Amino acid sequence: MKVWTDADLQAFLKVIDPEDNATGGGTASAVAGAMAAGLVGMVARVSKGKPDLESDEFYDTIDTAAQDLARALMQGGREDSEAFGAVMRSFTLPKGTEDEKAARSAAIRTAMVGATRVPLENAQRCVRVLELADRVSKMFNQNAASDLAVARL
Repeated sequence: MKVWTDADLQAFLKVIDPEDNATGGGTASAVAGAMAAGLVGMVARVSKGKPDLESDEFYDTIDTAAQDLARALMQGGREDSEAFGAVMRSFTLPKGTEDEKAARSAAIRTAMVGATRVPLENAQRCVRVLELADRVSKMFNQNAASDLAVARL
């Protein structure tokens, strides 16, 4: 079992609050969603094999889906940072001539679309995490009730 050290927590916080401000709410929400997915998967795993609960296949399905969503959300967090970087780079493009202004405006628009698409996709993934939490909440190991409650925040 992995125990978080102060160094682990500091490294985690450095990702969420870097000196270059490359990450923000979009990345943080994706990471929070991934953490919620991880908790849902854990609740499914600790519920598996318990008498009077659902079948192992039920919990395996939820666990697999939760793990897939956690990975997708972590990737979505990286994509959010990249999308923000693209927006910031587009604002540095030259704007001396009319052609440069037009190219810069087009680049800004394109980057902004990406910067809105990524958080929307991550929000949709988070909805799926909540749906999994709802499914597992009907029958689960009650020793994990607080974990499931946190996942649903």
